[in-house]
Amino acid sequence: MTRATPVRRGLAAALALALGLGVGAGCARENTITIELGNTPVGMGISVPIGFQCIQDDVPLLQRAISPTELNFSITVDFVQIEGVPSCRATELYNWCSTHTCQRVPGPQHRQCVDFTHIPIPAGMDARAVMAGRLGALRGNLLDITAPEGTVLVRLSAAAQGCNEPYQRDKLLGCAFSCPIVLDTVHGEVLLDLPTLSRMCEQAVWTCASPDFQGN
Repeated sequence: MTRATPVRRGLAAALALALGLGVGAGCARENTITIELGNTPVGMGISVPIGFQCIQDDVPLLQRAISPTELNFSITVDFVQIEGVPSCRATELYNWCSTHTCQRVPGPQHRQCVDFTHIPIPAGMDARAVMAGRLGALRGNLLDITAPEGTVLVRLSAAAQGCNEPYQRDKLLGCAFSCPIVLDTVHGEVLLDLPTLSRMCEQAVWTCASPDFQGN
């Protein structure tokens, strides 16, 4: 069994999760991998993955989770089934999904979501640090999810809405995904990221989080 790597300060470290993979309902656990997100410093000792730094109209998407005094958001881990075996290069992957089937794997056994509601923001504290602290409670926890067969993307997304609500574009906070992989063959860490050269990446977040990986 692979254990989560040692903690690094910041949102990225807090999002390091262990993913327990079974081959089907009722089967014994066969494999455990660790989900890791890219770690990018943003100042004040806080690090945030690229996929959670996106802005729209000069306002960070993370701001959508913040009321004056509290945070409300959810984090979801799921899978996107990929037809064929495309490249890991972002542009090629997006183009591939425009001509092949790329679809969220249905069923509660292939998805896990955690709600964070009414999280108070202490006066004078950066809301991102509060979010990182809450997410830190998930670090190393085992997400018991059945591994789909075939080639998939592992995806982690966040929204300023509850786990049972279909995603709304204007509620998304961030998203990151893995290279196309076959989970039964993976051991150790799986890196999730949102390939983008600009923080003006709201469209990329919507594409990443949408059911068809196309933003449709």
